[in-house]
Amino acid sequence: MAEKRRTFHPEFREGAVRTATETGKTIAEVAEDLGNNETTLASRVPAPVGQEPPPPRSRPQDALHETRGLTL
Repeated sequence: MAEKRRTFHPEFREGAVRTATETGKTIAEVAEDLGNNETTLASRVPAPVGQEPPPPRSRPQDALHETRGLTL
């Protein structure tokens, strides 16, 4: 039987984002403290001012080639 997904109130999400942006803690530390997933929290935290988020990869092979330093 599948586990039921947890849902969080908007206030909880906003507080988690505020904690991650206003304290000196990393997103991973904040997520662990709150019992949340690091990736989920990272997707809600905005990129720093003047810094664009990395573009999404179009293909899974791109990640492998970047890791190995290869070019297509």
